[in-house]
Amino acid sequence: MANPYSRPIGDDAIRLFRINTVDDGLVSVELQRFSLEGAACPPYVATSYVWGPPTYTGRVLLNGQPAQILQSALGFLKAMLSDHWREKFPPSKTWWWMDSICINQKDDEERSAQVQLMSTIYTRAKRTAIWLGEESEDSNRAMDFLHKLASRDPFVSGLDSGIAEDTQSWTAVGNLLLREWFERAWTLQEFLLSSRSNFFCGSKNISRFMMFDAVSAVWDWQQWKHDIIPRKSYERAWNRFRLLERYTHELSLPLVGTLAYTATSRVTDSRDRLYSLLGLASPIDREVVGQPDYESDPELVFARLVQSFVEKHESLDIVCLAAVLRGLRSKEALNTGYDLPSWVPDWSIELLHSGPVPSMASQSARAHIGNLRPMHSIDFSCMYAACGSMGPRVRFSEDLLGMTCGGILVDRVDGLGGVRQVSQDAVHSAQSTSAVNARPPDGGVESHRNQATSTFLWGQIPCCLVLDRKDRYLRHRAPLLDFSRQFKTLCQLAVSQPAESVPVPFMEWFQRNKDLLIRGITLEEAIKRDVEGNNDGDRGIFGQSDSSEPLQEIPGLSDWESFLSRLRDTSWTMGMRLMVTNSGLVGMAPRDAKKGDIVCVLFGCSIPLVLRSVPGREWEAYQLVGECFMAGFMNGEILETNLERMEFCVV
Repeated sequence: MANPYSRPIGDDAIRLFRINTVDDGLVSVELQRFSLEGAACPPYVATSYVWGPPTYTGRVLLNGQPAQILQSALGFLKAMLSDHWREKFPPSKTWWWMDSICINQKDDEERSAQVQLMSTIYTRAKRTAIWLGEESEDSNRAMDFLHKLASRDPFVSGLDSGIAEDTQSWTAVGNLLLREWFERAWTLQEFLLSSRSNFFCGSKNISRFMMFDAVSAVWDWQQWKHDIIPRKSYERAWNRFRLLERYTHELSLPLVGTLAYTATSRVTDSRDRLYSLLGLASPIDREVVGQPDYESDPELVFARLVQSFVEKHESLDIVCLAAVLRGLRSKEALNTGYDLPSWVPDWSIELLHSGPVPSMASQSARAHIGNLRPMHSIDFSCMYAACGSMGPRVRFSEDLLGMTCGGILVDRVDGLGGVRQVSQDAVHSAQSTSAVNARPPDGGVESHRNQATSTFLWGQIPCCLVLDRKDRYLRHRAPLLDFSRQFKTLCQLAVSQPAESVPVPFMEWFQRNKDLLIRGITLEEAIKRDVEGNNDGDRGIFGQSDSSEPLQEIPGLSDWESFLSRLRDTSWTMGMRLMVTNSGLVGMAPRDAKKGDIVCVLFGCSIPLVLRSVPGREWEAYQLVGECFMAGFMNGEILETNLERMEFCVV
């Protein structure tokens, strides 16, 4: 029989196969081509599995001829031919679709065309079989326990059910949910696109509906009893079902936001981090990506994505993700990735963690970047729009190594507070030295009292620390009066009480920022002066009766909309640092910002950016350091100033 890959498959066709076992025990694969548009295409079962090492060592008969396939694919085929599954999937009647067999992997042009059909392939399949792998020592226990969890409400059954004490089963579930299927990029699309699917592991299976209930129960139990299962054991599975809930509701996912959210997933080919989500994207985002291109290097593919995004969405916001990806990678991965222009997000970087709103540009009010907030948090009431309604004024160099943008220079970074971001080493503060921020020659502070008032510090700094947002999904303006009171109370405790009486996240932040000079005074000096003023009968900025709140009345980290929780979001999770500019403006800068960097608003970008001059160039050029928050410049105010409009060449 002829080579099944010798004939070009065409743009609207797929290959399907049936399997059986021949006399010598080999698996026989009968592979045929079918038009997706024709009535002759039979009902089929699509597969979702982990390739494993890209080595073809599994021996089969392919259309009667000896051939080799992936060992992981062969394991699945043998399982489906076992006595346990033969009745459910009769060999003579069941047609299968499996990418490693049905696509000619040696033909880049065919791969590109078939990738574009993935959405159609999985949505038209009568079922998707998700193969978690072969049976292990505790996998049967795990599958049985998942069924049990799915059928019982933890808040109804409680301790009497014995579920909490079944440590062996909890360990087994953790092991199962850590299987590689849950971390591979391609399997996400396959999982979300299917209208009907089942998880298979050895001789056990569970429906997607039941698995959703089970994983939700795992999350509920872990919130109630934190040590019942490690969060890392179920987090990837939990995130997939959150995405399923969002996709089912909206029938597409924001491409760039999803790319960032799933940057913890694994791919063999870095371009597949992008192409593996193509079937989930909106029509305009599919236009942004275009035809999957396996012939161009990943560096060019990623740069073209930025160029296409800017042209299609008329926005520069995608460049904000470039620094975010660099900042969130682990210390072990610092030397990984490609040598890309600073404005190009490197989607090859595998992150240790990534939240549903990884950057300010992922704000809830703008769908072109998007975020993966839960369905109960879809509403919003405000947005960042630093450039107002100005669209991008941008030119890309022919080699896509440079991007020249119109914009306005706001100021230069003078002082920076310290920060310790998750998975990163702490960054120390850089003291302010500009004429506005430095102490007067005699070392006093009274001559600056009008510039560095308590009103300014207690109003502006809390606003900056929470990015003027009430919640981590950046949906609503911050309740600044409440947050300022909470901030002031925490500062007073930090200077007057033992360290152990102050919430750890705040005390760590305070110690790294208390000596930063802002308009001639440090935060520690300002709070001490305020305490002394209250003792002398000064009513302060809130009035004597309500200048601060008792510690026990301040919402803690468990309240996601508290000042403390928002401070943790911005500093610990996002790695942003308190910043003051040469003229005394305050804001939040990216972790890698340095003294002397410039702050600018680029036309077409919703968020102000920090840029750094590149030395040794014949012309002035800058590297993108990252997005920043600038109090008073987040909603187009820059356009009402007389500041000069100029061009920035970013490389």
